[in-house]
Amino acid sequence: MIGAVVLAAGRGSRMGCTKAFLPLPGQSLLAYQLAQLPTEAVKVVVVPAGASYLTTAGVAEGVAGEVGNPRVELGPYLSVKLGLEALPPTADPIFVVPVDCPLAPGLCAAMLAALEAHPAWDWLVPVEATRATTPRTGHPVLLRGALRQALLAHPDTHRLDLALAPFCGAQLPWASPLPFLNLNLPQDHQALVELLDPQAQNPKETP
Repeated sequence: MIGAVVLAAGRGSRMGCTKAFLPLPGQSLLAYQLAQLPTEAVKVVVVPAGASYLTTAGVAEGVAGEVGNPRVELGPYLSVKLGLEALPPTADPIFVVPVDCPLAPGLCAAMLAALEAHPAWDWLVPVEATRATTPRTGHPVLLRGALRQALLAHPDTHRLDLALAPFCGAQLPWASPLPFLNLNLPQDHQALVELLDPQAQNPKETP
């Protein structure tokens, strides 16, 4: 059973709005992220405590539930832990997806195939295929369910990259720029809209 944790509890202060609701061509950012995940995955969305994002974001189905994070100020690792705890114990492997790091079409399927083909790998992330020097790694993180208890043992203020460091990780080269974007500012959102809809770069003049 594939699991997926979508991290959407951030404040979005630099963006000036809730990132999960950012408009993309035909859907919200949260709806887009969920649509890129495997249909059969058990998906949970971590939101601020007391909030409910699914209806506002136009997500009508396909999500097992929302999990409230009562201490957003501690950073994203607490959201990771809450999401992992909410998944069924049999979830394996598990995607960890920040809502503001857009998924590329086809990436999740390629990552699942790569992890299945390499039993020694404990976790996997995409890496830029277009940069010969200092390529960036991106999202999502795909990790084996066997790592769950080790990740849950860390304090709420920990970091996912440090928690995964002792395990055998790998990188999957990916040509699309989408997994390496981070939507922090309004111009980042505009860049994503233009990547998804090239016509947005040269909007038609209205009479």
